[in-house]
Amino acid sequence: MSKYKMLYFRDGNEAQAVIGKVSEIAAGLGYVTQAGPTVGAGNVAALLIAIAQNEVVITKKDHKNVYPNNRS
Repeated sequence: MSKYKMLYFRDGNEAQAVIGKVSEIAAGLGYVTQAGPTVGAGNVAALLIAIAQNEVVITKKDHKNVYPNNRS
């Protein structure tokens, strides 16, 4: 299995905005890069791993909707 995974976004601006915001969140939680040209920047991969390992829990601001597939 490849260590690189792709995410699909409708356009480049959307991708840049989303990754930028998630990177800010990662940095704010202490998940930052340790090496390379972006040392200290938010590490999105580390944040995703923490979520998968239940170290970080995501909640929705309006958490009344108990059906995650219903986006209304």
